[in-house]
Amino acid sequence: MNVENIAVVVVGGGSAAFEAAVAAQQSGAPRVVMLEKAPEPEFGGNARFSHTGFRFAYSGAKEIRGFLPDMNAAEFDRLHLPGYTPADFSADLMRVTRGRINKSLAEVLVNESNAAVHWMDELGMQWEPAGNVEGDGKLYFEPGIVIHPTGGIGGGISQLHQWRDIATSMGVEIRYESRVRELLGNDRRLEGVRVSGPDGDYEIRAGATILCAGGFQANPEMRARYLGANADLMKVR
Repeated sequence: MNVENIAVVVVGGGSAAFEAAVAAQQSGAPRVVMLEKAPEPEFGGNARFSHTGFRFAYSGAKEIRGFLPDMNAAEFDRLHLPGYTPADFSADLMRVTRGRINKSLAEVLVNESNAAVHWMDELGMQWEPAGNVEGDGKLYFEPGIVIHPTGGIGGGISQLHQWRDIATSMGVEIRYESRVRELLGNDRRLEGVRVSGPDGDYEIRAGATILCAGGFQANPEMRARYLGANADLMKVR
């Protein structure tokens, strides 16, 4: 079986996979390869069906203006943007989870949220206002979700295309119809993957293997086991 040696392999082809691949390339990895199970016209996983909203902490209208530089001034003034602090974000996470949350992971999510969205902006991601409701001439947003990548409320495909343009311009290689059949290594170290590609099976030995291939939510039996009674009856994408 053919064996390749590659610095970083990312399993998946959605937004998380692109973010991981781009970050690895930025960090100096000599070669980064993404493995996407779907054919090219269907790449992207769950992000193809997402509205791509980003909840993040921000200081107020002045900061958000930087994400929407081409927006008409009068239209921008209609946006109600009072700011969304890390404390606000943390309180919302605690409220919706009723406190049943990994507080260490929540702290990372909250404290890194602002820098993550600015990083995307610096890479060239284009933005527009998120979904809103109008009242008294102002546009009001769900707290913390005020912008998303261009493409409308269902703009997941637009986001994916932007990510693909960014990644490929940086030298990231994307392989479609490339299903990961097996993880290579042992209980101490992940050494790579075995892949079924369009031209046959092969192995990749990698310095780092990043798994971004989604969760178990599409599996009814696993939903019932891990999410509780009747979770197998839920309608998911």
